[in-house]
Amino acid sequence: LEVLLSDGGPGIAENLLHPSMKPQRCQWHGKREFPYFLYADGFKKAEQQALVEKLQAVPVMTLVQADVEKLRPQDRPLVEQIVEKTQQGFAQLLQALDPQRYPRARTYIEHLMAPVTTFLKHWLATGEVIPLTTNAIENAFSQVNNRIKRVGRRWSETGLLNWLKVTFYK
Repeated sequence: LEVLLSDGGPGIAENLLHPSMKPQRCQWHGKREFPYFLYADGFKKAEQQALVEKLQAVPVMTLVQADVEKLRPQDRPLVEQIVEKTQQGFAQLLQALDPQRYPRARTYIEHLMAPVTTFLKHWLATGEVIPLTTNAIENAFSQVNNRIKRVGRRWSETGLLNWLKVTFYK
């Protein structure tokens, strides 16, 4: 594997990331979790709005998978421009996040900046499109979970393990 796609949960990079792999943070989780860190720093929803909007204005946070899948080789200058504007947007957000007032939120953004753009850098390097969110993976796990809860609970342990093997390899 060249890229590890994750939601950025604690211990994932430390325990699962091989030295030759690059991390790709789930864009959706990145946007969704930022207000929690602002809240942890003591800021209520009304006080968070300006900073949340700054994060949502970062170009990489507005892309969707369909946009990325349409990229062609002639779009390379556009992608390079998106990467550059994304770095500028994160730099502006970090400037707005005073380390004394927002220690947790600032650290979160510092750890989010590089891994959330891996899919663009990977496309620039290889021309291959990779997911920018964990939606497909989470959907597949949800289907497995629902199947086990509804049908699999009546199966033998061996039957359930065999079904899980088939699902995993599929």
